[in-house]
Amino acid sequence: MRKEINYKNYRWLDISEIKEEDLFFLKENFLLPQLILEELKQPSLRSHVEYLDDTLFFVSHMPRFEAKIQSSVPCEIDFLVSQKDLITVTYQKNQILEEFFSLLESNPAANHLYFSKGPGVLLYHILKKCLIFSHRQLGHIQEKIQKILSFFLKCLRKIQQKKAYNLCMCRD
Repeated sequence: MRKEINYKNYRWLDISEIKEEDLFFLKENFLLPQLILEELKQPSLRSHVEYLDDTLFFVSHMPRFEAKIQSSVPCEIDFLVSQKDLITVTYQKNQILEEFFSLLESNPAANHLYFSKGPGVLLYHILKKCLIFSHRQLGHIQEKIQKILSFFLKCLRKIQQKKAYNLCMCRD
C-alpha cells in the first residue's frame, strides 16, 4: 500500500507490503539506481547504509510484537532520503509508521513541526519513535530470556542434586 504526504515542497512516501508495481513506481518517479531497486525487492539479512546518486539508503531492523504468535519478530524498515523526499518501505504493516503517518495527515501543526525543515528532520523523529518502541520491545524480550534462564538453572540444579544423591548412594 502506497501513501503520500506533501508539505511545502517536501514529500514522505510510505510503502508498506511493497509489490512489483511499487518498485515500478519508484523507478519511474524517483529514478532510483537499479541497485537500490533490487535491494527493495525483499527484506535484507543485515542493516546497512549506502549513498548513491544523492540518495541516502539505509536498512534498519527492529523487534516487532506479533500478536498471532505472542512473540517478537524482526521488522525491517528501508529508508531512502534525498533533499526533498523521504521514502519508507516495509514488507509488512508497521504500527509506528502508520501512527506517525496518521498524525501528520490529521494535524497540520504536526506537519509543520516534523516536516518544515525537510525530510531529514522527519526521518529523525521517525527513528526516535522507532528507538523508543525498540527499547520497550527489547525490555520484554529481556524479561522472557530471564524467565527461561531461571527455569533452565532451576532444572540444572535439580539434575546436579540428583547426580550428587546417586553418587552418595553408590558409595554406601
